[in-house]
Amino acid sequence: MDNIVENWMNESLPLKVLQEELRQKTRIAIPDFLKTSIADRLYDCLDREVPWEAAFREGEQSRSIPLAEIKSWPPARQQKLMTDIIGQARTDYQFFYNRYPIVEAYIAGRDPHLILHRFIEFWNSAHILNFIRELTGDHEIRKGEAQATAYLPGHFLMYHSDKGADVQTDDRRYAFVYNLTREWQSHWGGLLQFVQDGRVTETFVPGYNTLSLFKVPQGHQVSYVTPFATRPRYGITGWFRAD
Repeated sequence: MDNIVENWMNESLPLKVLQEELRQKTRIAIPDFLKTSIADRLYDCLDREVPWEAAFREGEQSRSIPLAEIKSWPPARQQKLMTDIIGQARTDYQFFYNRYPIVEAYIAGRDPHLILHRFIEFWNSAHILNFIRELTGDHEIRKGEAQATAYLPGHFLMYHSDKGADVQTDDRRYAFVYNLTREWQSHWGGLLQFVQDGRVTETFVPGYNTLSLFKVPQGHQVSYVTPFATRPRYGITGWFRAD
């Protein structure tokens, strides 16, 4: 991906303060990460333009099915999908949320009008990568990988650590969630929770134009979104990698 000239970052971020906080805690939430005008354009894209897919696990395999396809199914088939998703969650790792595969769509040339294509170019530009290398002290980071996500009532992401099975082919150094969620209420769920020894040790409430960044591996989960949540929990999430 070619670097782009325009820098979307908020250029007044206090790098040294952020470096020290991340060094001490291995995780950080950075408000006002991008220019407000860019955040607003990204939000509008997620809210109005993205052709979302339902993401979940089927056995050991990750699956994605376009929402438009699911809506065409008979109600009984839709209900069976939900029953199967919840059934697996009772005994095995599971997740359920809406996603848009930015990298895959970019490579395939799908939906080129979406600003998300420009986002992934920016996320792999010198603007971002140099900042992240300086922030983390990890100068082996060479790329950013991302997908857009939308959590609605009934969605969740169970406990996991993001550790890759083979460091040679899956060298994730830092995970991120770039939050684009307006006026989220903590009692709606959808909270990014860090877990150690079976206990939640810290919680990040979704915000707007906020980058959550944490070192991998680190136990975490996204709590169940309640039936009475009245708006989506939008974000762009992924990893900064050295592979």
